[in-house]
Amino acid sequence: MIIHDLPDAGQHNTRTVQIGPDDMMYISVGSTCNECAKPNPENATILRATLDGKTRSIFASGLRDTVGWGWHPKTGELWGMDKYVGHFGAYGQNPVIGENGGGAGAGEGVGAWPADFKRGEMKPKFFRSPLHNVKLSNDGLPYICDRGNNRIQIFKAAEVGKVCANPNGDAGKCGFVGEIHIAPQTSSGTSGTVNFSTDAKQSCLYVADLTNDTIYVINRQNLQEMSRFATGGRQAGEFHWPHVVSVDSEGNVYSGEVDGAARVQKFIRYGPAGCSGAGNPEVGKYLNQ
Repeated sequence: MIIHDLPDAGQHNTRTVQIGPDDMMYISVGSTCNECAKPNPENATILRATLDGKTRSIFASGLRDTVGWGWHPKTGELWGMDKYVGHFGAYGQNPVIGENGGGAGAGEGVGAWPADFKRGEMKPKFFRSPLHNVKLSNDGLPYICDRGNNRIQIFKAAEVGKVCANPNGDAGKCGFVGEIHIAPQTSSGTSGTVNFSTDAKQSCLYVADLTNDTIYVINRQNLQEMSRFATGGRQAGEFHWPHVVSVDSEGNVYSGEVDGAARVQKFIRYGPAGCSGAGNPEVGKYLNQ
């Protein structure tokens, strides 16, 4: 065991670890509650530790529960999703409006995604809690998992965060590039985490669907579903709440599960290392539809 004395968990008990480009270990430590005094200064932080775990320091603080993050491939900046707050909102709007930015539409009172879906509102103007993960591609595009709205939004890292209005969600404004609806007919939780294939163009996007217990393979060029693998269950090759997806240098895919599944599975890549061609533009469409 490398580290055994992280602060006790509370309301936000997720612990995520990644190795940074500086060969240091970064560990998220969630807050014990939403609004309270923290019993330990390491709560609500991202810690930075040596690989042997012998020394560590607080890298960032004041973070409620940063589950997923990634590093900008050129600047080395760390981009993280803090689940409930942010420095720019849906479609790149800044100041942030809606659920995560205060105002009349703030909080859980905005309602759930199914109500929007039923009335045909496919472009909520806010990120709906929780924002769950962000990954930056090598060409400088953050892919943000808006789990509460069953979608992934794509931005240009160099253009977001500035004061900007994009009330109609137009691509090309405020750094907004586009979005992918992930099984939008599902109640919520389909766009939990993303990662990229390891070919030079990172042409495949892997999306772990926490609710439908599967991983989608999406062509990053046209945002169409090429395939999917695994289904719900407790046996090998099945998922119970896939919470993270990762890819090694050979293109093999790894998944991590929560809610008592407590396991990591490896899926060996066969065939091409990348994605090309047309697929299904309706990502996550139920196969019996």
